[in-house]
Amino acid sequence: MLSSNDLHDPNTCPACGDWLKSHKDVSADQMDPAAVHAELEKLRSINHQVEAHDKSAKQKSASGVANTIAWLQQHQEEKKKSSGFIHSLLHWFRHDDDDDKSTSHTPLLPSEWAQSRIDVDWTERSYAVLNAPFYADMSNARRILLEGKLRTTATDAVTAEFKTWVAEFMGQLGQCRHLKDELLEEKAHVANNVIRVRTIYDQVQSLYEETLLLDAKSPEYEAALVALFDEVEATLADEAAAVSEANPLVMTPDSENEAFSNLFANVEASDDKNGMVVAKLVAWMKNNLPRTDFDAFMALFDNQVKHQLVGQWMQTYAEHLQRLEPFAIEFHSAFVYSRSRVDVVAPVHDPTQP
Repeated sequence: MLSSNDLHDPNTCPACGDWLKSHKDVSADQMDPAAVHAELEKLRSINHQVEAHDKSAKQKSASGVANTIAWLQQHQEEKKKSSGFIHSLLHWFRHDDDDDKSTSHTPLLPSEWAQSRIDVDWTERSYAVLNAPFYADMSNARRILLEGKLRTTATDAVTAEFKTWVAEFMGQLGQCRHLKDELLEEKAHVANNVIRVRTIYDQVQSLYEETLLLDAKSPEYEAALVALFDEVEATLADEAAAVSEANPLVMTPDSENEAFSNLFANVEASDDKNGMVVAKLVAWMKNNLPRTDFDAFMALFDNQVKHQLVGQWMQTYAEHLQRLEPFAIEFHSAFVYSRSRVDVVAPVHDPTQP
């Protein structure tokens, strides 16, 4: 075993000797106190970098939450409602980030997951969850049209933002189709049977293109947008119904749950194309599922994915929500139909709500 003196002897510690030879000064007398102090500061800096690196894996999610909260605070004054909603959503992530231990990675959702709030059969649950945020979006848009604010009081800048929101909605719809294709692959892997789904979105695309040619402040635009949303709803409903009819032929409740769980457990931090839809789903779950179901869903993701989810993915989703800020949309719960609207207001005492 080497002694402390041996560590400074080039003959007993060749590696140390080589390092000393390559770094020693021409004369020891030339190392003045200031130079010694500078070298010590460099060593301290390196030590701090090493310590920071060791802690980074545990702190990534917490850092993501902090960064997103800081980003939201920059937009808080002019985007109070949407920023407040995202801030309250991030509050639900914090209990995991306070624990120094890495969070467990649970492979499967409980078999009864979300059944207390989603009144559907097991054959319908997967598509019902994937489609739910889009129904909520269309409800918000219908509310704006029903109140007439887009046509009567919105500025050109506000109507441009609204059109951008619709364009992003359409893009997210396409991303969700990609996620559904991945779900079908998971189902094939689990059940060793293939379900092929061919859903025709041609009419949806055609109606959307019609809206692009119209003035957002015109009655014609409102009518075209209502027709677009009606077609989207009909398409999603037909797709979900067709899949639910096929499911019992190749799937069981357990295998369907496994496939749906695997879909999200296999999401990677680099998967930005699906990240926005995942953030959208998580935001919807915060409004509509019990906390235990929310936590069970979050347990599917590893820490790197959670870091992206509370960071860049959530910021992108927040930007999407903020485009509707001028219309004073409440993002907690609202149910809007052609002739009626119901808003559910969060309890004042609930600290998770803005």
